[in-house]
Amino acid sequence: MDLNIRCMEAVRLALPKILSELPATVEYDLFLIHGPYVPEDSEPAYPVFGVHCPDEESRAALAALDYWEMNERVNNWITQLGQAELLQRAYFVDYVDMKLLGNQKVYPIR
Repeated sequence: MDLNIRCMEAVRLALPKILSELPATVEYDLFLIHGPYVPEDSEPAYPVFGVHCPDEESRAALAALDYWEMNERVNNWITQLGQAELLQRAYFVDYVDMKLLGNQKVYPIR
């Protein structure tokens, strides 16, 4: 799971380019989510992306984007990048893992 999180961190760092029409004030996060029937302090938890919009301009810009289109654009970016390049980028990101996400609740901390 830690390798998955590192790959997600590599993608998170690319999100401003992938979703370039969003204002520069938009911030992208990683955090853990738990299923509806799983206690918060137990497994399985899984990492997800979060989007922080600190102002009305960024909230309006995000609301104007179609969720499924954003998802497709991220998936296409990953596909075009390729597995080898994604793993290479994941190797060079700051270390993020399940324990860190569990302790911090969100990465990066603002």
